[in-house]
Formats: sequence, C-alpha cells, structure tokens
Amino acid sequence: MNIKIEKYGYFSLDNEPDQITPERTSRLYEIEFITHANGYNYCNEKEYAAQAETLVFYPIGTKRYSKGSFKCWFVHFMCSDSLINSCLPIKRKSLQITNPKDFSGYFQTIIDKMLSGSKADLISAMSVLLALIFVFAQENSTDNARYISGPILAKLELAKDFIETNYKNNIDWKMAADHINYSHIYFHNLFKKHYELTPHEYIVNLKITFAKKLLITTDYKIPQIAEESGFNNYTYFSYLFKQKTKMSPLTYRKIYLSL
Repeated sequence: MNIKIEKYGYFSLDNEPDQITPERTSRLYEIEFITHANGYNYCNEKEYAAQAETLVFYPIGTKRYSKGSFKCWFVHFMCSDSLINSCLPIKRKSLQITNPKDFSGYFQTIIDKMLSGSKADLISAMSVLLALIFVFAQENSTDNARYISGPILAKLELAKDFIETNYKNNIDWKMAADHINYSHIYFHNLFKKHYELTPHEYIVNLKITFAKKLLITTDYKIPQIAEESGFNNYTYFSYLFKQKTKMSPLTYRKIYLSL
C-alpha cells in the first residue's frame, strides 16, 4: 500500500482576531481535527468559519491561510494508491464530529505510534489514518452510500442485538464494537451508514422508549424510572427525555394517563 505519514502533531495558533497567517499551498493530503476555534480558514479564496469539533480534509494543491486563533490535531500524508485516492474528496471537506474525545484519541494514537517507530506501531498508526480516510470516503460515496456486504451486515446485527439486550445496564456503544471485534471508529461509521443513527443515538432512543412505557404502566418515581431505563443520572435523563419528546417526564405521564 503506497501511503506514508509525513507530518503529525497538535497545532496551536494564538493570533489576535484580525491577524492573518501567511498563505501556503499544501504539498500533501492534510487531515485536521479542530478542537478550539475563534476565526476563519481560507481555502482557494473561499472563507470558512473555523468550528470546534470539526474534522477537515484538504487535498494536495490547496492554497490556505487562517485568520484569528485555533487549535487542532493534524496528520499530513502522501498516497499513490489509486483505490485510496479515488475515495478522497477532490476539494476541502469538513465534517462535524459528535464524539470529539474519540477523534482526539485517534490523532494521539497516530502521534504515539509514529514516535515509537517500530514496524508494528507504524502499521498501527497507518490503520488509524485509514480509519480517518474511511470517514471521508463514506461521506464521498454516492451510488453505493447504503450498501453493506452480507457478512458485515451480519456482524452489525450481532452488535445491535447486544445493544438491545444490554442497553438498560448503562452500556457504552463502544462495548458493542468490542463485542464484534471492530474498531470503534469503523463500527460507529458503519452503524450510522446502515441504520441512519449513531450507536449512541440508538441506545438513547431505546432507553427513552422504555422510560415512556414505565411512565404510563407503573407508578415508579422519576428517579427510579431513570435508573430502570439505564440512566445513572436523573438530571441527564430528564434533559434527554425533554429533548426527545418536548416535554418533561412528569408532563408526559400526566398527558398520557389522562387520555
């Protein structure tokens, strides 16, 4: 596989709001994960507001400069593999990330493995980079956007069954990925691709649905319902319930018991 990581690290730019960095042209493929932002990125003369918790891809030949301050993880790589290149976006691409701690961890893993320098660690770093590339490849796909092969779909169903059996035990979606021996990022993106929900969203929906059932079929107090539904924090349960149903658990109970 003709792919090589050339640069990697964490970049912090503490410019004044109106200060502009010198323009440069990217000589490698670049992937950044922005953790803090207060400014703008300029790419081929177009302005983009820098947003925290955003994964950004820049193709080779991109003219870039920035205004203001931001902090980001980054990895720059070269690739002559035709299959991988065909999956990469042909222009700047940004994706909002819902699990930022995981993505910071992916970049930290690349750095740690590259600094180690052993052959095994270099392969490990490459596998994480490929997982990041997969995120963009998935978004870049059109004709085959929903296609997943039978064996992989069977594994996803096993993970979904695991979630449905254990969601009331306050499991983390990563446990489902571990259950079928898939990397967390690969599982997360496959699950979302097929079910059109992230694994976390799917678990939350299951918990809220069960909580609704308890609200109208039992006289349990709200904290007990939260616990029975797999939430270890009553306040967080109430927040999510209202976010999903547009009403508090007590209001939901009163309305449906009065019907």
